[in-house]
Amino acid sequence: MLLVKQKVKTLLPTIKIKADTIIFEEGWDDYKMFFVVEGSVKLYNADSSGGETEVEVIKKHAFFGEIEMYCQRPRTTSAKILTDVVLVAIRTPFELEQFTNENKWLMGEMMQTMGDRLSVANNALVTKLASEMPISTEPVLEVAQDNSIRRIVRH
Repeated sequence: MLLVKQKVKTLLPTIKIKADTIIFEEGWDDYKMFFVVEGSVKLYNADSSGGETEVEVIKKHAFFGEIEMYCQRPRTTSAKILTDVVLVAIRTPFELEQFTNENKWLMGEMMQTMGDRLSVANNALVTKLASEMPISTEPVLEVAQDNSIRRIVRH
């Protein structure tokens, strides 16, 4: 549910950037989170042939970069401006708290988006791990929480 009629309020810096500008590239040590006030941004990964694999298009009243801001790790995607944008640059968790306090109408949507992204990442991890695990019909011993041992046969 996008609340389009609401106006974004902030004391944080806003940035106006023209279309076709790269904001950051995969691997960069840049820890800002961004909120899109106007316009759209493409997140992508470079593939082995020099092309781009689109991860997501971030549009008005959406955000990106929260993982890098919280985890202080290199960028996992690249970001390119698709249309002229106005972004809010959020540098710290404290600034994010300030921004959400100024825009309480966004909090539910932001939490839903973070939950959706976590679910997608979790499903990708489960799929990757499942594809790497050998299938065996040998019995497996499992220790339960009460320290009892159970024998499980996987098919």
